[in-house]
Amino acid sequence: MPVPPSQVVLRVDSTTARAYNDASQADRDRAESAFALSLRGKREAAEELIRYMDEVGRAAQSRGLTPEILDEMLSKDPPSDENAET
Repeated sequence: MPVPPSQVVLRVDSTTARAYNDASQADRDRAESAFALSLRGKREAAEELIRYMDEVGRAAQSRGLTPEILDEMLSKDPPSDENAET
């Protein structure tokens, strides 16, 4: 079942507004669809990243990583590589 469209207002520069207003209805429909897919894709990607990070956190905890151990690891300076080029 299709979701009924909702209206949003976006601020764009005058050139973009003019191009949108001068476009055919088919082109405006395509632009709106592309915009919706772009935002939806970003939200879904962010949600997937959060799920992955939660999974990694659970795995680390099950292997014995505690907040205290993590804090200690993060507070240490990384080892210096004396052979690294500068």
